[in-house]
Amino acid sequence: MRNKVHASAFGETGDRTAMKTMNADVLVIGGGAAGLRAAIEARRSMVDVLLVSKTPPGLGNCTAYAGGGFQGPLGKLTPEEHFQRTVKGGKFLNNRKLVETMSRDARSRLMELREFGVKLETGDGTASVSGPFPMNGTGLTFPLVDFARTSGVRMMQNLIAVRLCRAGNRVVGAVGFNRLNGEVLGFQAKSTILASGGAGQIYARTDTPVGTTGEGYAMAYGAGARIMDMEFVQFFPFGLVEQGLPMFLFNPGVAEMGKLVNNRGEEFLKAAGFSPGRDFVQHRDTLSRLIWKEIHEGRGDQDAALLDLRAPRPTQYSLNMLGELDEIKRKWLSKFDLAARNLHIAPLAHYFMGGVEIDEDGRTDVPGLYAAGEVTGGIDGANRLGGNALTNTIVFGARAGRAAAQHAKTSGFEHVDSWARELQEHVAELRSRPAGAGSRPQEIRRRLQRMMVRNVGVIRSKEGLQSAFDCLRELRNDLSRIHASNSWELGAALEVEAMLTVAEMVARCASERTESRGAHYRLDYPNESESWLKNIIVQRSGQEMRIERREVIQAP
Repeated sequence: MRNKVHASAFGETGDRTAMKTMNADVLVIGGGAAGLRAAIEARRSMVDVLLVSKTPPGLGNCTAYAGGGFQGPLGKLTPEEHFQRTVKGGKFLNNRKLVETMSRDARSRLMELREFGVKLETGDGTASVSGPFPMNGTGLTFPLVDFARTSGVRMMQNLIAVRLCRAGNRVVGAVGFNRLNGEVLGFQAKSTILASGGAGQIYARTDTPVGTTGEGYAMAYGAGARIMDMEFVQFFPFGLVEQGLPMFLFNPGVAEMGKLVNNRGEEFLKAAGFSPGRDFVQHRDTLSRLIWKEIHEGRGDQDAALLDLRAPRPTQYSLNMLGELDEIKRKWLSKFDLAARNLHIAPLAHYFMGGVEIDEDGRTDVPGLYAAGEVTGGIDGANRLGGNALTNTIVFGARAGRAAAQHAKTSGFEHVDSWARELQEHVAELRSRPAGAGSRPQEIRRRLQRMMVRNVGVIRSKEGLQSAFDCLRELRNDLSRIHASNSWELGAALEVEAMLTVAEMVARCASERTESRGAHYRLDYPNESESWLKNIIVQRSGQEMRIERREVIQAP
């Protein structure tokens, strides 16, 4: 049944929305490192693999814009040391089985990248790839795309995956929407792998690509999968938030070459005993909190701290950043007189530690559904160490791809036509609503993003979280009257539906955890509590979002 395509049409408003159904043994959703590595591994098992992505595979995802660094048991760093470092950094909330698997597999899986054409440089406990600044991660994704295509992996872009399809208790594929031509597509698959990345775009201040809107979390939740640790959103401490410029990350070495000060001129990180370069890998959570505290307590400027780069002062942590600083100045800061003004710096939403619960082979608790990469939870605990994200994508991408292929060999296809028709009807309804009756998708998106920075950002409180719930109710009410006039707006409407679901998960879990730990900080509960060495699990129950607490999973 390979490559079988069915086409039909549906329309009740005069708009004929085309529908197409495709088959694949293994469907991979996501074109970053996790999705590409999963697709390669599944194809190695001689099954038919289709990878779908919002953007051209290897571009427009967080991997492409990553710094290109891995952390793992390389050189003198042992697997046990990497395991201990990861669990300690995660404030002991990590699933120990997953961390043990990552630490054990990382060396061989990273070295294997060279077989796929990746130019990997290694050191003690680290490895790296490089691409054109600022897309260093394309040094990983581009070779993986080429190898996957050569291996026979089929690829499709411009596709927003919207819902997972179920037959009984198992996932049998997905349905999506092509925002360029307005086509609804159904994908019948024996196994489905979610590798769709995070949801940084639910925040107004983020360095993540514009399409990082969390459909993977929302789809898994809708299919009944267990989602964990969603209160833990990592913020990158040193983000440029200068009006009129794109938001992007300052390497900690670049930040250390200048003076990071509050509106009084005080070097508050230095006063607290922290160095941007020395403490960045282990203490992103603390550095972000210290910066936001200055802003929250009125010592910021335009809701930001200030970076003085007038007289760069290279240190042992930043000497190799002089070239990057010159590149930043040339590309983005050429119109700014850095001798006369400071730059506005604030934490940017960067990475979700929480996500879909998986086992060591990427299986979820829903048969037929697998996941890998940032869309999963359990590996990082309450705080991710720098470099572990890319290691995660490669280790668990490979494991999920292999397990999904084996499952596909013993499974059959199920029809997803009814799911595709349901999405067609929803799209037709969005088109048919009166243009002036409700908000436009981008308006709801902006309101959500601003609210999340204000109430569910680096610092949280009971009052702020209650305001978040009030705002989410208003936004959901507005969503019920949303109008989309063209295919691009229809795609935006489908994205914002997922964003609201993810935002509610984050807020609900943040409200539930009455302590501060890692990336989750509560003004009203500022200390860690031993009684909170537990994970918070979110799962759909009917139309309700059920929350439960569970003991941390230990290694055998």
